[in-house]
Amino acid sequence: MALTVAQAFMNEVQTILLDPTGSYWTTQYLINAYNIIVTAIIKDNPNALTKIVPFTCAAGVDQICPADAVQFLRAPANVNGPTIRQVQSEALQEDDNEWYATPQTAIVEHIVPDEFDPLRFRVYPGNNGSGSINLQYAYAPSDITSLSDTFLLTEAYRIDCRNGVLGMAYGLNTDRQDLTKMQYYTGLLPAGVQAAVQAQNALAARVGTTQTSE
Repeated sequence: MALTVAQAFMNEVQTILLDPTGSYWTTQYLINAYNIIVTAIIKDNPNALTKIVPFTCAAGVDQICPADAVQFLRAPANVNGPTIRQVQSEALQEDDNEWYATPQTAIVEHIVPDEFDPLRFRVYPGNNGSGSINLQYAYAPSDITSLSDTFLLTEAYRIDCRNGVLGMAYGLNTDRQDLTKMQYYTGLLPAGVQAAVQAQNALAARVGTTQTSE
């Protein structure tokens, strides 16, 4: 059974904060912090949450990942056909400088990632719009709204999520001013996640509702 957010770390967060009843930090604030941390983790490490789905190619060469995608990863094989080799565009250009114009087929032989757009990739030969491939991509989950919602990341990211939520909680513009603790827990995070947390805390300090200890 999948862990719920509360089972994964929220109870621990409130215990460390010495706030088991939510007097200083509301449950809703901690949920919002969790959603921000998960997004930051996935942005910093797209492999944190991936899926493989059957993907029907659009007609032509250029393809774009589904709406929930963060980054294209690979397409190992056609759904009902051979495996697919992932190559760089320069390799195809050396063999055929007009590979974009090859006759369209349903079977994909090569995948070319777009180095400038993480959501786009190209197929060779150009597809006729009926080809289906096994597409693997990193995706962003929907925000949780309750502590009973499923914890989607693996246990490997449980501590990062906990530390990130603690860092955001301590960094909130409260009368307690736990800045040393905020710096400690934020410092435990990967650099990319740290940057997202610090930016969010700066925004909250300017426009957010101040939490009090009363």
